[in-house]
Amino acid sequence: MGQVIYIDKWLSQKKEKEVIFLATKLRNIIDELSVEIEPKPYFLSIEEMNELIDATPAAENKLTSLSEITDILTETMISLDVLGHKIWADKLGDIVGEMFIGTNENK
Repeated sequence: MGQVIYIDKWLSQKKEKEVIFLATKLRNIIDELSVEIEPKPYFLSIEEMNELIDATPAAENKLTSLSEITDILTETMISLDVLGHKIWADKLGDIVGEMFIGTNENK
């Protein structure tokens, strides 16, 4: 007589073997490419930003007008968009837009 095979158990074992195979393959690719698995923050910490600011002469750090600030924010917005962070770019764009409208209303 033939062996009884329970389809649910067989599928479960097959999926488990496939997951193990794919996990091993992924681990090998990561090792080959020397990819770091530890996540790193995308943005600089406050301490890192302060270090960058401290490394620059004080006169170069001062923004003297709202226009200079909006220029920097606009450049940052474009960079975010180019990097594929459309949601953050859009949020920053909204802020810059409000600043621009506010500047024209206050004059």
